[in-house]
Amino acid sequence: MPYPAYLTIGEYSELEQNGCIPLAWLALLRDAGALDTPSGGFGGWETTPWEATDSLDRVINVLQSDPYLWEYFSILSLLLDELQQVPTEETIQLNVSEFAALDAAHEAAARAASDDFRAMLRLVHRGERDAAYTALRELSARLTLDRGLPFTGGLTADIALLEGPETALQELTWAVMGEVYDGPPERAPWYKAAHYRANFWHWLDTPPAGSGP
Repeated sequence: MPYPAYLTIGEYSELEQNGCIPLAWLALLRDAGALDTPSGGFGGWETTPWEATDSLDRVINVLQSDPYLWEYFSILSLLLDELQQVPTEETIQLNVSEFAALDAAHEAAARAASDDFRAMLRLVHRGERDAAYTALRELSARLTLDRGLPFTGGLTADIALLEGPETALQELTWAVMGEVYDGPPERAPWYKAAHYRANFWHWLDTPPAGSGP
């Protein structure tokens, strides 16, 4: 699937995902500045390691208040660790120019993605869980050329709608974190689907009690 997005963390590492803007990347963008392409299209965002870390800390604090969403986004701790490897003078960029260039609808979705993600967080903060899940489900659908994640509010139902744990793992890898890692070789195994499953998304195999129908 073409139309890649890239999260470049200084000169240290890069994550890539074809046909999708992973949701976890949006957690870095609270103070990011928008970038346009030379032709005037939407290019993505640029921020600093300090700003991205502060943004990520705030997102983690909000999402930890919702046990269901935290099952998806506990993986943010991996991004937080990655940011801590980067000197403060370097730049972090999220390049979505190819995804945004697909057509007007995808450009509009890309431009609004950071604002839409923060709007979802405000719903979580206010305790409006059903509205937050709906907002996140719709955002996920807009930011992929495949299907978005269901975000029903129940992990068991999500797994069923994603056609089982194996397919769900692949969909989560694409839609939440990103599939391709280019960085220090010793860290590469941390960015594999098997590591995500064992350390963050183990609920794919045994959903926790009270995880819904």
